[in-house]
Amino acid sequence: MRGLSLGLSLGLFSVLIGCSADKAPGSVIPRPTGTAGSSSLGTGGQGGAFTPLPTAGADPGLGVIETPIDAGSDAPVEAGTCDDQTIQTYETVPTVQLVVDTSGSMFTPPNPAWDPLFKALMDPTNGVVAMLQDKVRFGFTSYTSTDAAAATCPTLVSTEGDPKIKNLDPIKTKYSSVAVMPDPNGNTPTGPAIVAVTKQLLAFKPDPPGPKFILLVTDGDPDTCAVFNPNCGQDESIKAVQDAYAAGIGTFVIGIGDITNDSKCDATMRTCKLHLQDIANAGAGKPVAPNTQNYMYSNSSPKKG
Repeated sequence: MRGLSLGLSLGLFSVLIGCSADKAPGSVIPRPTGTAGSSSLGTGGQGGAFTPLPTAGADPGLGVIETPIDAGSDAPVEAGTCDDQTIQTYETVPTVQLVVDTSGSMFTPPNPAWDPLFKALMDPTNGVVAMLQDKVRFGFTSYTSTDAAAATCPTLVSTEGDPKIKNLDPIKTKYSSVAVMPDPNGNTPTGPAIVAVTKQLLAFKPDPPGPKFILLVTDGDPDTCAVFNPNCGQDESIKAVQDAYAAGIGTFVIGIGDITNDSKCDATMRTCKLHLQDIANAGAGKPVAPNTQNYMYSNSSPKKG
């Protein structure tokens, strides 16, 4: 039987692990001798030294006394090898797919949401991608759709290849290309876009592995590929985000522009900031608030792009 002793010295921040074993097979431990009730026993000295008992016949009053038996050498006994364990470590590298709404309202004057968003994400010094591209695998997808292009809904524009470290320049090039000829009638099919991006991320097998996330940025309530107006795609979008979370992909959402303005939202149902909160909850695996009864009889939000 082997024993494992673990000593932890907090003052020196050190760990000492030692193995010990019983005496080697065949060792003899001295046993008490003498007549019944006698207290004439040998005593062990420091370091395992043995003090012999009197030899037989030395004291007739003690009766028959056995000659003591040496227990053997006190040299350390090889205990064998402690259990070995190999631990492989690696730095966790998350994957973040930027999913940006490119509906018409993102470019509508006088205060288009496109420019401040682009700067916040892509500024070469203070932008999110620039500051984190050494530690995060970034990819980019924009999404929209038009009434005339329902057959191809959603319309996606993505960086080539998988998300990767140091991907600022390819993302900036693709991101900038979307703003060249924006469609003023572009819509917001958030749910179908999330479904498509989720499939792409599930197919991506990074090495080393790491958590995967969608960073969704939108300025309007979602519509669907079946119905562009009114914007009644809330349930579809929430379901897409919930399915992504169930597959291991979390979602963060950023609302900009009209979707953050309560005065432009339908107060009878969960639109605008209430919808953003539902998306945020769904993306973190949290419960989503039920919609109001009026939702069943509402035309939902008016079209805002």
